[in-house]
Amino acid sequence: MLYKSVKAQILFLLRQWSVQLVFFILLSLNLLNFVDNLKGLYGYDVYNIYHPAKMLLLSMNKSYYDATSVMFFIQIYPLLIALPATLSLTTEDKRRTSVYIVSRSTPVAYKLGKWIAVFVVTTLVFALPSLLELVLNVLVFPLSADNDPLSTGLFSPTYYEIIHNYLFCDLHIISPYLYAVVSILFFGCCSGILAVFSMSLASVFPLKFRVLYLLPPYILLAGYDSIIQKFATDPTQHSWRQYLLLHTIYPKEIFCLLIILALLTVLSLVWTLCHRRSGYL
Repeated sequence: MLYKSVKAQILFLLRQWSVQLVFFILLSLNLLNFVDNLKGLYGYDVYNIYHPAKMLLLSMNKSYYDATSVMFFIQIYPLLIALPATLSLTTEDKRRTSVYIVSRSTPVAYKLGKWIAVFVVTTLVFALPSLLELVLNVLVFPLSADNDPLSTGLFSPTYYEIIHNYLFCDLHIISPYLYAVVSILFFGCCSGILAVFSMSLASVFPLKFRVLYLLPPYILLAGYDSIIQKFATDPTQHSWRQYLLLHTIYPKEIFCLLIILALLTVLSLVWTLCHRRSGYL
């Protein structure tokens, strides 16, 4: 029953204009970033070309030589998270799709299936465009290019220290491309967790104006940064961007990150399973 519920709701989400719109926006941003790198580095010697993984839209290294695309993505990211799941939830209520799905499974299977479907679809929507950009970079730019935008020198102690501040530093030492793939998937999973949290809030607190459903991720991330700015000695080191983006240079509080992600996951799952919506019960 759960498998059928998840499958039906994934297919339903993939047909929604909000999901397709977000995927198109992210794909366009990644492709524009790729073209921008291609134009900017055309004619450069291989020793002056940056590492292909460090030119990604999700890489903070990109901001050291051209911050426009990265900063624009950071600004719209909180709004894009909530768009697919919460707006499709209101569409589902209007069409009474939930009644059909529950009739073929159970209310618990429907709720859990909804949670899984939103997480999976959001993860794919946010991860696939960046994975495509990584593939294009590998195909177009020379694999021997290993210049670093920080210009610290590949054998300097500073560069060695920065590498060990990466979230998955051991993977980067093994292979920078493996690190990029895992980090992109981690970014997609974090986006999925934020999306299911936003969806669960929409279930618990139904609002009259659907546009307000876009605010929870923005309030959550902006509120986190505000708290960090108030209590941390150096707020930049602990911003959410330092944990979700690639090639961030500051030390990480891994335990705190896991606690926050686990808390959001548990809260969203409990709210989703325990709240009774009139649409399907």
